[in-house]
Amino acid sequence: MPIEQTPPLLVFGTYQEYVDCLKTEYHNKTIITPEGKKVIFVLDSDNNCRHFLCGDKGKTLNKLRARNILFIRYILENSQTRVMKRHLPTNRVVFYSDMFSCAIVCGETRKGNLMCFTYRPVNSDQKKNYIDQNVYIDIV
Repeated sequence: MPIEQTPPLLVFGTYQEYVDCLKTEYHNKTIITPEGKKVIFVLDSDNNCRHFLCGDKGKTLNKLRARNILFIRYILENSQTRVMKRHLPTNRVVFYSDMFSCAIVCGETRKGNLMCFTYRPVNSDQKKNYIDQNVYIDIV
């Protein structure tokens, strides 16, 4: 299957515009991966969105994260753009994309679906955590 055209980078003037876009694109929506995994999103509050847009500290907008939020769907729907791994200590599922230098982190629900926790850019030092360490195993 050919890879579709990559989504555009978002450039908005305010933090709230990014929040609104994130909610519109993902809140209460399910993305089904080519592997058949259902990834769900719960972004019902601005606080939930803040983690996606700002990171762990949640204080200031991380423009790299914010501008790339449309890449989440693209990466999940295109298995050629990423690998799917399980983090053994936490049992979380990580979709790591070397092509886009990012990771999408999910937790499994009781029903076997994946709930998306966060999306984050990954620099070259962090890449080793996703590829080279033995705390991650490939999921087939």
